Amino acid sequence: VPVPYLAWKPFGLVGARIVGSGSIGGVPVRLVSFFGGHGADPEPVWFTLWIDESHGSVLRSQMWAPGHFMDDRYASFNQPVQIPRPPGT
Repeated sequence: VPVPYLAWKPFGLVGARIVGSGSIGGVPVRLVSFFGGHGADPEPVWFTLWIDESHGSVLRSQMWAPGHFMDDRYASFNQPVQIPRPPGT
């Protein structure tokens, strides 16, 4: 998978709107929602993003489609990744 992978990127997106504001962990965010689909007979897919007002980073995303949904949260931007060794190895 190419990194960064954004779940909403493969879709033809329409109707983006700012639908609210709030905060995540004290960080002010704007909520943006839009609609999309892909393929010859696209299924409807709805997205909402919580976008950091000062940096433009997506802190949370939700996707709803028939029979499928995702709720992703993003954190620790530009931080090293620590993957611990499994016990007993």
